[in-house]
Amino acid sequence: MRLWTIQDGRAHQRLLDKGVLYGDWRRVEAQCFKPAYKWLCAQMEQRGIALNGRPPIWSWTHKPDMRWAMHRHRGEHGVVVLELEIPDGLVLVSNFDAWHCVLNDHFMALTDDEVEQMFDYPRAEVVESWRRVFDNDLCVKYEHHKSCQATFPAIELDYIVKSKEFGPR
Repeated sequence: MRLWTIQDGRAHQRLLDKGVLYGDWRRVEAQCFKPAYKWLCAQMEQRGIALNGRPPIWSWTHKPDMRWAMHRHRGEHGVVVLELEIPDGLVLVSNFDAWHCVLNDHFMALTDDEVEQMFDYPRAEVVESWRRVFDNDLCVKYEHHKSCQATFPAIELDYIVKSKEFGPR
């Protein structure tokens, strides 16, 4: 599967030095997101994608527009956009907009009736609703954008198709 990931300059250098780059729990930007990330890790493991206790690498299923505000932060070491070819069996695709239901720990409502009851669902139903993030057609049908993200266990050097550096501002 063709994917694009944005990595900071130091992570890119580690990849070049070691030949592989793994996710690192210390680099999860907002620690409050760890429960959502751990849920996603469990979903990957259930699908046979081994993470060995590490968080996944995040990527886009489309080439990112580096002019978009979310991608403008370049830090003191810059960033590198890596175009990758990852074996399909190592990738889990999810809807970017819908993922925010998991991040924000609430029911992923799709219909008006579900929206009205969104905060009344038992915990087990809230967590079960999150599985909808993996059905992009369903998400788009209920007005989530078609923007997809993908996660996978690691970047290996031979996955790299192309790289482009963006220096610090």
